[in-house]
Amino acid sequence: GLMRNGPDLPGAFHALFQSEGKMLFKACGIRSPDLLHKLNSSSDTDWLGINFSPASKRRISPEAFAQMQPAQFDRLVAVFYQNDPAEIIELLARFPFKTIQLYAGDVCPAFVRELKTRVILAIKTPPDLSADKILASLVEPYAADVDCFILDGASPGSGTGIKSDLPEHFPYPFLLAGGLNEDNLELAAQYPNCIGVDIASGIETDGEPDFEKIRRIKVRLAALPLPHDLSDRL
Repeated sequence: GLMRNGPDLPGAFHALFQSEGKMLFKACGIRSPDLLHKLNSSSDTDWLGINFSPASKRRISPEAFAQMQPAQFDRLVAVFYQNDPAEIIELLARFPFKTIQLYAGDVCPAFVRELKTRVILAIKTPPDLSADKILASLVEPYAADVDCFILDGASPGSGTGIKSDLPEHFPYPFLLAGGLNEDNLELAAQYPNCIGVDIASGIETDGEPDFEKIRRIKVRLAALPLPHDLSDRL
């Protein structure tokens, strides 16, 4: 977790970030076998989100995922939201995911603490909550046991951005999400602790992930200046 690794970037993310020297890219909502195999064997993304949430239009069933037969799981992230904790445990026993994504407030800190995987914790940033309240209620209770955060808008997956003033002063490494696409990636470069982006609707054309959009985003991300604080640490 973050606290155990001191102030530096957490293990896996740190290694990736340091070796690449550029913003990380998580493409979320991959559900076609062809695209999964194509991306899993290319360097176009750092992380591929496989969404198992019953609340998401990008959900894939465990059965459909099993049929995809991914060759390796290093870059795959299992995304859960409003899943029953028992279902999460069962799915992690069935598939060798090394990294999962959970939502603050959706699962309790004790559940996160018991997990043996790396955990990315997504924070929905409701506009009516002050930055201090978000940190106190949604961030600090989990911080010691997660590896990275995602800061998202109030309704994840909708393509709407963050309305809160939280991210600018967010104290931990995080991926920025919420309404990002190839034309506004520079939003991520304005936050000192932002180490990358998480994009779902912004990689889609007509509701389906689009390989060409993903490729273009990767190229544009590589051209972004690293946040000042991070380049000092690398």
